[in-house]
Amino acid sequence: MKHNHNGNVSSVVLLVVATLLLVLVSIFAVIQTGNVSKYKNNANQLIASAVVQAKSAQQTLDNASYQKQIQSPFASYLGPASYGSISFSYPKNWSSYINNTSDGIDGYFYPGSLPSVDDASASNYSLRINVVNASYSDTLNTYSSSDASVVPYSLPKVQGNIGVQINGKLNNGKTGTLIILPLRTQTLQIWTEGGGFNNEFNQILSSLTFIP
Repeated sequence: MKHNHNGNVSSVVLLVVATLLLVLVSIFAVIQTGNVSKYKNNANQLIASAVVQAKSAQQTLDNASYQKQIQSPFASYLGPASYGSISFSYPKNWSSYINNTSDGIDGYFYPGSLPSVDDASASNYSLRINVVNASYSDTLNTYSSSDASVVPYSLPKVQGNIGVQINGKLNNGKTGTLIILPLRTQTLQIWTEGGGFNNEFNQILSSLTFIP
């Protein structure tokens, strides 16, 4: 009986080649596993670094915003949406008392310590604001003083909403500048008393907005 030496050799060669391929595949798999692990570690580090940078950038923005707020010479008022979301800026060193009720808004402003609002006739306030539950025409009809001038007026930031500006003697017996504007079914009144705060009053009017 003859033995096929070529066949045995071929089998051995194939076995060796298969073994080598298996070793190479195993080595490649190990290398790839290491690369994947390394990539994951690098990716995690990159993500962590990006998060830190994002937090740092947000903190910088927050600090800048805070610094801007504390350095600003103005404070802000924002009224209820039911009364047109009235908004304006006023000097930060002014004290304020604002009463929001179902009938409207009644606000008082004054530099430093606010005088008593229980007797408003005793003081000239730097700023007063009212939203009264009355129509614009009815409110305007209550102003008939011959010691005051009346001219048309509209706010710089609320164009198309025409009211009046009254200069001189007001209905409360004081002198000052009063703006009367229609606000839906109510009326907005904003004024300064005594004439000592006209510059601040004009700045306030330039910032005042509301939704008619």
